[in-house]
Amino acid sequence: MSLFVPRILVLTQMFPNSAYPHRGSFVSERVRVLCDDAEIRVINPVPYFPPVPGLGRYSRLARVGLRGETSEGCHVLHPRYAVLPRVATFYQGLSMARAVRRQCERDPWKPDIIDAHFAFPDGYAAVRLGRELGCPVVVTCHGSDLATYPRRFGVRRMMRWTMTHATRVLAVAPHLREAALQLGGAPHHVEVLPGGVDCDIFFPRNRLRCRTNLGLPIDRPVALCVAGLDDNKNQAVLLHALAEVIRRGGKLHLALVGDGPTRASLEKQAAELGVTECVTLAGSRPYVEVPQWISAADWLVLASRREGWPTVYCEAMACGRPVLTANVAVARTAIDRDELGMVLDENSPRAWADAFEAARARKWDEQAIRRLALNHSWKQWASHYLALVREVLGRRQIIGAAA
Repeated sequence: MSLFVPRILVLTQMFPNSAYPHRGSFVSERVRVLCDDAEIRVINPVPYFPPVPGLGRYSRLARVGLRGETSEGCHVLHPRYAVLPRVATFYQGLSMARAVRRQCERDPWKPDIIDAHFAFPDGYAAVRLGRELGCPVVVTCHGSDLATYPRRFGVRRMMRWTMTHATRVLAVAPHLREAALQLGGAPHHVEVLPGGVDCDIFFPRNRLRCRTNLGLPIDRPVALCVAGLDDNKNQAVLLHALAEVIRRGGKLHLALVGDGPTRASLEKQAAELGVTECVTLAGSRPYVEVPQWISAADWLVLASRREGWPTVYCEAMACGRPVLTANVAVARTAIDRDELGMVLDENSPRAWADAFEAARARKWDEQAIRRLALNHSWKQWASHYLALVREVLGRRQIIGAAA
C-alpha cells in the first residue's frame, strides 16, 4: 500500500521571488526537502505598492509577478496584500488573511494542512485561512516574530489568538518555545524543532582555492559573517574589533555576505576606522555560493543581539568551520563543545578582538566539526516534520470518524 502523500500549503513572506531571489533560504530549504514526500504549494504574499520609482524595496516588490513562478519543483503564488508601513502593523494580519483567502477561493487545489512561517502576520493569516478551509495549521516561530511584534499596538492580542488556535506551534529553539507559551500556546501543542543543513551542498572545500575564486586575501585569517546587514546583526562591532586587532599589530580580513539597511553606515564606519582595505562587503549572494564563502574563511562569526536558531551555524559546521558567536539565547545549545567554536560572554569590540586572537592560536579539526554537523541534516528534519504532519492528520481523521 502506498504511503499517503499530504498536500501542504506553505504560507510565508520569507521565500525567494524575482525581486529578492536569495530571501528566506531557511524556508525554501524546508520546501525543497519536503517535495520528495509531499505535494507542496507555496503562497508568498507580497505587499502591494504601485510601481513608482523611489519607494526603495517596495518598488522592487512591485515587479514580482502574481503567479506562474516555480521554485524547488512546486508552484508559487504571490497575492498582493495592503500594508500601512510604520502606521498600523496589526492591519498587515487582516490584509494578508483577506488576500490569501481570495487566492484560495480561486484555486481548486485544496491543502490537507497549512504550514506557516513566522507567527505574524503569516501565522495569523494561516490560522484564519485554516479555520475557513477546515484544515489544521502548523505555525513555525523563527525568532524575530516573537521578539518584535508583541510590542506593537494591537498585534499582541492577534498573536495570542494565533498561538491559541494553531493546531501545532513549532519553535526553532527552546527559548522561543517559552515565548510561544507566554503568548498562550498550550504546552502539549508547542514543541522545538530546529532547522537543518544540506550536507550535500555544504561540505569542506579547499580554502586557498575558494579565496582565490572570491578575491579574498591569502596572507591573513578571514572572519566571515553571513547575515542581513541591520542593527540586530550588529556587524558594526565586528568592524571595531577588526580595527582593534590591527591596532594590536595583528592581521585580519572581515567578509560580510548579505545586504540590508545598515550597509551605507558600515561602509562609512570602515572608512572612519581606516579598515576599508581589510573588509569585503559582498552583498547578497546566491545560496549555492555561500558554501564557497564559508570554506574560504577561517571562522564564521555572528555578533547578533538576538537570534532564533541561525541556520548558518550548522552550514558553517558542515563546511568544517568553527563558529565564533555572541552569547545569544541559543548559542550554547548549538555550540555545545569547545571543538565547534567559541561563545563570547561579552559582545564588545575588545572581546571580539581577544576571540580572534584566541581562535587563530587554536588548531581546529575540520572533519570532527563536520561529523557533528551531520546530526542536523534537512533529511532528519523532514522525517520529524512529516511524522508530525501525519500525526495531526491521522488524529483529525479519527476525530472525524468518531463524530
